[in-house]
Amino acid sequence: MKKLIVLGLVVGLAAMVGAHKPEGELFFAFQFTDEALPTMDGHFDDWSFVPETYSIRQDRLFSPSKSIRDVGRGEADPSDFNAHHRWGWNPNNDWIYLATSVFDNHHNIDRDGGPGIMWQDDSIEIRINPQAVPAEEQNVEGAPLNFINYHYAVPPLDGVIENIPSAPDWMFAGSDYVSFGWSFDGEMLGDGDSTYRYEFGTTPVTALGETAATTEFADMEEDDIFHINVTHPDLDAPQPALYNGFWAISPGPGNSPEVDLVLNVLEDMEQTATAVEEVSWGMIKAGLSE
Repeated sequence: MKKLIVLGLVVGLAAMVGAHKPEGELFFAFQFTDEALPTMDGHFDDWSFVPETYSIRQDRLFSPSKSIRDVGRGEADPSDFNAHHRWGWNPNNDWIYLATSVFDNHHNIDRDGGPGIMWQDDSIEIRINPQAVPAEEQNVEGAPLNFINYHYAVPPLDGVIENIPSAPDWMFAGSDYVSFGWSFDGEMLGDGDSTYRYEFGTTPVTALGETAATTEFADMEEDDIFHINVTHPDLDAPQPALYNGFWAISPGPGNSPEVDLVLNVLEDMEQTATAVEEVSWGMIKAGLSE
């Protein structure tokens, strides 16, 4: 894994750290102590002390498919869709964590291609490449998978909320290697404002084998750099329907994880706990201030 000595929490550092997009940008994962590990239940009280500097908000998101919505970075209408991501990690259990809030004025779950076709619904898709290799070196045909695509859509359809293509059963949520939880406020489905909260954790895979014993997992250390992406289809009408939007951390045009995420050093928790962060009215209205 690539290394970087982190001198400050600044998005947009000029230093190049490998083949990634956008050039020169970095995001950061908060280091949780063993005593403060978050529980993947869809409630974010155990992220309350994570500073705002770790947030990836709407202004950093891309519309990677111009055929869906030809707009620039950060130009999603926040009254229609508004996302907020935070990443975390722990060096002792080698887990990475994600807490995502999504405000949406219409939450759609009615995929007609079967319960696993989650890209037809409002959902979240998470990709983590611990080796931080460029897109052309990710999941090369004939080689073991070096990142997994985790896909979730809630509430359940026919009892299904999860689809992890090419992954064995032991990689699914509830196993020793993946955990997922969710909650929501507002209207569960259809027209009407809602805020869905997705909480996800995993021990990242660097080379997927047939069993856990033959799989290589990331040995996570401070200042490691991963490539990550989180994507959201936004559908505001029943199937069959075109996307109203499609939003991602990576600029695309594909969905590969190409943004740099630095596993940050341990914060001074006492100082962090007393910090006061400004929260705008727009963030409060969208339910993203947690």
